Amino acid sequence: MRALGILSAVAAAALLSFAASAQQMKTVQGVIVNIGIVTAIEAEHTDAQHGTHKGGHGSGMDHIVVALSEEKGGARIADAEVTIEVRDPKGVVQKKPAMAMVTAGFPDYSEVFQFNRSGQYTVNVLVKRKGAAQPVQARFTVNRVF
Repeated sequence: MRALGILSAVAAAALLSFAASAQQMKTVQGVIVNIGIVTAIEAEHTDAQHGTHKGGHGSGMDHIVVALSEEKGGARIADAEVTIEVRDPKGVVQKKPAMAMVTAGFPDYSEVFQFNRSGQYTVNVLVKRKGAAQPVQARFTVNRVF
């Protein structure tokens, strides 16, 4: 139930008033990794830090938001280095460091990626925490039909 509450709070804060086309959560090595994906143009018009991402906001561009929290206690994680890698259905990889932001008072990490083909995408989130020897890795599958 705690994870559901965290996901709800993250989705509400990070995505505000519009529904995400993809929301998923995984727990890896004590870290809860939540992702939400919306079109980049929706995110730009809702985001308090409008225009921060430079990746484009046209057709086929989506905004990935990552929210992190501790499995024990649910404390939000605001001091990680997060890298997002997206592999499209043809194997083309986009890899970018996510920008640390605060949306509606909650820390998150986000970036813009191209999702312009139908098929299965793999979203790999790498989380490097201070003092950790190895990054935490969470892999998600996103299916798109255009």
